[in-house]
Amino acid sequence: MWDAVKNNDIDLIRDILKLKPVKKFLGNKSREQIYYDEEAPLHLAAFSGQNDLIRVLVLEGGLDVDSYNVYSDGSGFKVTPLHFAAYKNKVSTIKCLLLLGADPNLPGKWGKAFGTPRDFARHKKCFEAAAVLETSLKELVQEVDEVTNENQLQIAEAKVRMQMKLLEDAQCELLALKATMGLNEGQDENCLCVQCKEIPRKKIFSCIECDRIFCNSCRLKTSTCGNCNADFERSSPKRNIWAEKYLKVIK
Repeated sequence: MWDAVKNNDIDLIRDILKLKPVKKFLGNKSREQIYYDEEAPLHLAAFSGQNDLIRVLVLEGGLDVDSYNVYSDGSGFKVTPLHFAAYKNKVSTIKCLLLLGADPNLPGKWGKAFGTPRDFARHKKCFEAAAVLETSLKELVQEVDEVTNENQLQIAEAKVRMQMKLLEDAQCELLALKATMGLNEGQDENCLCVQCKEIPRKKIFSCIECDRIFCNSCRLKTSTCGNCNADFERSSPKRNIWAEKYLKVIK
């Protein structure tokens, strides 16, 4: 399923969701859905902002929108899809997850960020994402609940239609913003090596202090971060597996 998510292959995802072992796992509502290390497809979709795929995984596949991705390396890192969307400032994805029922108050930890998804957004100075997590849920749902309060199915369908409109608007805004910044379509403003300003091709590392990424070549050549001037001898950069997977998605 990882490769299908990475390639945003919705048809293949639908085929995988029909497999008996997958249906058995997802159909067992008596156990909490927990994924370990880099095994969570819904989390990768949230990390990459693949909203259509998120809807398929949750609405058709029954994946738990509040499932945790837990790291077994002793770091104590654990995140929900909403934590990743907030961390990456994926505003339209945050709205998508909220409308699918994601809980914005669950605690998490990843890198130096900890707390709720709103805390993650504040840590990364993603103020638009933080604002959505603080005020937008009630506003998104209120109008739908007022005009379609006959049954849960109508409400769910109206929420999805609203989310699709939000997604279309957000995509138009994003394309316009990236055009003014000189970025290609699909290229995140933080996906360039902070030293050489190129997209890392293989191993990617992150500064412990500011979370900016840089390629392996620049890591070996420099002793300080080009963004925050952190001393790499005192705080050694760490491999960023999620950034590597994300760049594979958008290339």
